[in-house]
Amino acid sequence: MKNFFEYRWKIFASLFFLILLVYANSLNGAFLSDDIAGISENPYLGTIKYVALDKMTILRQTIFAVTFALFGKTPALFHIINIFFHFGVCSFIYLILEKLTSRRAGIFASLLFAVHPLLTESVSWISGGVYVQYSFFVLLAFYLFLLFEKSKNKWFFLSSIISFVAALFSSEKAIVFPVILLSYLLYQKTLKKYYLKLIPFFGISFTWGIILLGKIGNRLNVIQESNFRDSPALNPLKHGPISIFNYLKLFIFPKDLSFYHTEMNFTSGQYALFAFVTIVFFASIAYFFFKRKEIFFWLSFFILSISPTMLPISFAWVVAERYVYLGIVSLSALTGIIFAQLDARNKIKWASRGVFATIIIIFAVRTVVRNIDWHNMDNLWIATAKTAPSSFVNHNNLGDMYARHGNYEMAITEFQKAVELNPVYASAYHNIGNVYVQMSKTEEAIESYQKAIEIAPGLWQSNQNLAVLFYQEGKYQEAVDCLVKAISANPQNSLLFSNLGITYQQLGNKEEAAKAYEEALRLNPSNTQAQQGLQTLR
Repeated sequence: MKNFFEYRWKIFASLFFLILLVYANSLNGAFLSDDIAGISENPYLGTIKYVALDKMTILRQTIFAVTFALFGKTPALFHIINIFFHFGVCSFIYLILEKLTSRRAGIFASLLFAVHPLLTESVSWISGGVYVQYSFFVLLAFYLFLLFEKSKNKWFFLSSIISFVAALFSSEKAIVFPVILLSYLLYQKTLKKYYLKLIPFFGISFTWGIILLGKIGNRLNVIQESNFRDSPALNPLKHGPISIFNYLKLFIFPKDLSFYHTEMNFTSGQYALFAFVTIVFFASIAYFFFKRKEIFFWLSFFILSISPTMLPISFAWVVAERYVYLGIVSLSALTGIIFAQLDARNKIKWASRGVFATIIIIFAVRTVVRNIDWHNMDNLWIATAKTAPSSFVNHNNLGDMYARHGNYEMAITEFQKAVELNPVYASAYHNIGNVYVQMSKTEEAIESYQKAIEIAPGLWQSNQNLAVLFYQEGKYQEAVDCLVKAISANPQNSLLFSNLGITYQQLGNKEEAAKAYEEALRLNPSNTQAQQGLQTLR
């Protein structure tokens, strides 16, 4: 270990302080978007039930549960997790390139990756950190395989397999790692020597794939329920060039960063350019396979790393910055190799270093500025509105922002824009109903909730809120009907049952009221509303 850190500690320290410098202003960021349901308002956080919510990503949930147990719901500590994993990824980029190419290439690549603005969504957004985490374990598994290849020590090989499993338990997108290893062995021309060592990796990946196939239906249902419209399957041949071109563009020129990349309407000429760039990219992979296999490996690494997000099913956005986190490793590596070669030429050494330093400074400043967008939901939705004006989801988010600030008219305007863009977006109708309730416009609120339920009968929140309005108007049977529908969609909600008990009491149906209270207490023994309701029946 002493020899390992003899000179590397300076590199690791430099990376750590550089990362801390550019991401320091993300530490005070709030819980955003998926963070709210997943962490800040999750009633199971810190329990075994939370850890086992999704067994396929149990490692991520375990880390969150431990963080909560030690520090509570402090956003900064959850942000620190992402930053440390990002530092780990940068360190392994250096170590891998040091071993495969040169120390110089590793330094250039890791510095570029450390500050690249395209990575802020993954590092600055707590929920986006899953991409950093699984990338860390993928690179750890790869580096351990390199150590095994050099030393023939079986513990490095077993540790590589364990790290690969840890990556899978972080995100299913790590499933492509065995193919990355295969590409590496082709690059090193050692496939005949080590092909048997690939069997455990491909066996695990195949098993994981079978399990994931069984979950496709549930995943599609979640997507449809969240958007309340059928999401057309992605066609890799059609959407692939769009993804590849935009990721390459954002890597070179990370200006129009956005939470929602929805502006996907292109002229035939623009799409022809995307297709041409994609064809050239794949042709380069084939060319360098024969001419320079190192370049072949890193180009194929990029395609393989983003391939899980381009499946011909509705699992993904066409372009999302977090999807390309691992892919930027390969583009940074290629950039590092180029600058290392320039740096080796004495005549242009200092000029190339000056160019690289300028890029690092510009990218670092862009990352710091982008972190401000991730500071809170207001900043994020306003920033996203500039880059994704046709996003019905973001108009819904803007409506929520205005409603929180008491600007109800603007809130209604934004929600209506959302339903104009997507007429079957039930969440926006539900939110319109919420704003009308705050404006004391009961009839309009009822109409909006009913429209939401018409589109999405499983939207239990609309039935719940509608039940409250009917109860306030003395329409107890209508309230019961709504609560029964809400319970049908969300049978584990204790509060729904206690509200049902109260409503049955108003109808004089004590027997059904008692059943509802008892079920509420079975689901949540500390439900004081149900406890008090039962006492009044005795």
